[in-house]
Amino acid sequence: IINNERDMTFSESVKTVVLKKYGTFEGRASRSEYWWFFLFYVLIQILSSIIFFTFSSESFEKYVGYGYLGYNPIDISMAIILLIPSLAVTVRRLHDSGKSGWWLLSPLFAAIIFGFMSYVLDTIGLDLGDSAYFMFLIPMVFMALYVYYLMLKRSDSGENKYGHNACLIAE
Repeated sequence: IINNERDMTFSESVKTVVLKKYGTFEGRASRSEYWWFFLFYVLIQILSSIIFFTFSSESFEKYVGYGYLGYNPIDISMAIILLIPSLAVTVRRLHDSGKSGWWLLSPLFAAIIFGFMSYVLDTIGLDLGDSAYFMFLIPMVFMALYVYYLMLKRSDSGENKYGHNACLIAE
């Protein structure tokens, strides 16, 4: 019996995404599961940067002020370790909105399609100048904003084609 709605806590979200559903792309993820994990990811990246600059000879000012040209192996390691769970929770969050996980790639598809169109127009002799960049940039930004909206959107109530509502507690 489905009883009531409940948000995940920070620790529940991290345990669910990293341990229980590491590479699970099926099902749905609530807003709280997604956004708590997102916060966890940001905090891990900040912590790894602090650790790197604390024990490294690299200067923080060089990293922040002028664009760091080296690399932070701790950041890279953590990004690789958390790549699969990040993608999985994002796809499950899209499922919670009733959308396919492929929507995650929509900004990339928009950039490729409109970038190709601007290339074709340039090839046939239409000089678009700087506006050619905007031909693929604007649709890409709009698609990215739409995906962001889907991450913020309330869960579909009840069950959808991806499963039951992740916020509802079964008794």
